[in-house]
Amino acid sequence: MCAAPAAMDCRNVALETHLMTKPIALFRSYLGACLGRAIRGSLLSALNWASIVGVAVVGAVLKYWGFTITESHGWLDVVEWGLIYLAVAWAIFFLVH
Repeated sequence: MCAAPAAMDCRNVALETHLMTKPIALFRSYLGACLGRAIRGSLLSALNWASIVGVAVVGAVLKYWGFTITESHGWLDVVEWGLIYLAVAWAIFFLVH
């Protein structure tokens, strides 16, 4: 068994170690929660705004690079462009969140 002063030192070291590791764990937990919330929120926003924001950004970038958007020649083209617009809108909203 430790003497009183030694026991106090043991508890102080344990407390200092706990206080040093606890904020790091809390910060990681906080970042994880924020990241999850940003992904969910930005995905919901992207699903709502993909046809407006995604089309505008993709159209502007393609025009800047000298490409033109042509009509889709089948349902696969429509799905492909829809996913591209959704991905672009999600990236924008994720960065904003």
